[in-house]
Amino acid sequence: MNDLYLPIKNSLSGVRSRLANLYTADVETASEILSYLSESDGKLIRPALVLLASDSKQQEAIDIASATELIHIASLLHDDVIDGADLRRGQEAINARWGEKWAVLVGDFLLSTAFNIILKENNVRVFEIFTKVSLIMTEGEMAELEAKNSLVIDEALYLNIIDRKTASLFEVSGRIGGIIRGDYEEPLSCYGKNLGFAFQITDDLLDISSEHPTKPIGQDIKNGRLTLPIIHSLREAEMAEKKRILELIAENNLPEVKRIVERYGGIEYSRQIAEEYIEWAKSCLKPLPSSPCKDSLINLADSVRMRVN
Repeated sequence: MNDLYLPIKNSLSGVRSRLANLYTADVETASEILSYLSESDGKLIRPALVLLASDSKQQEAIDIASATELIHIASLLHDDVIDGADLRRGQEAINARWGEKWAVLVGDFLLSTAFNIILKENNVRVFEIFTKVSLIMTEGEMAELEAKNSLVIDEALYLNIIDRKTASLFEVSGRIGGIIRGDYEEPLSCYGKNLGFAFQITDDLLDISSEHPTKPIGQDIKNGRLTLPIIHSLREAEMAEKKRILELIAENNLPEVKRIVERYGGIEYSRQIAEEYIEWAKSCLKPLPSSPCKDSLINLADSVRMRVN
């Protein structure tokens, strides 16, 4: 990631500093939680996308990139409450350590802080874009919650949920970068959207196909989420086998689920779909002139491929 982020090294350091200063609150417990969060800042893919897309070191890009990460973290805190997650980024989840009420409130605090930053940019269109994506992400979470544990979900619904929950913020990160730089808004938005799809599909692949240091394997199955490898396998299986797969999921029998998914080609199929989104993302960048930031955007898409290869 350090190589990918080389063109925005200084700007991304600015984002880290900005976030560190924002991780404060007057309430003692909230301040403790925010300090805990600051110890693990993740990959910063969304703020990096804003900076790379803007091809700029302007303060506006740094501030907006910081706000984008705050929105993302807030969504993770709320997701963990809904899922009853124990771990996040390799450490104890906020809801597991401090309880669900604190996780929800700190998530709300971060979301409010993000919108306060965006409001200070005094750009009505940018504020409207972030307001809309916040609504879309919430709708995606509600759609996923409705589908959870019903074990009735097809590929179209799965992709629709990804579009709203994950790809929408990636899309906005690219679009906002285009707005800041003053051109190529649509190509960068297109890139972000497809990158978001690829990122989430590979994340779901990691849940079933390999060990991952920041996400215990099998969490999606444990939480009642049907992801693309399983959806494909259910589509290909005979009726009796479909019933068996659903029983194994209910039993949280990951090794047997994985064996059946591999037999029906669910993992390879999902890799191919992710690969298509990666190539679509890269093709969106064709109108952009050559630059170190464009090279990093291309390499960032390729790095998503490497997560599951």
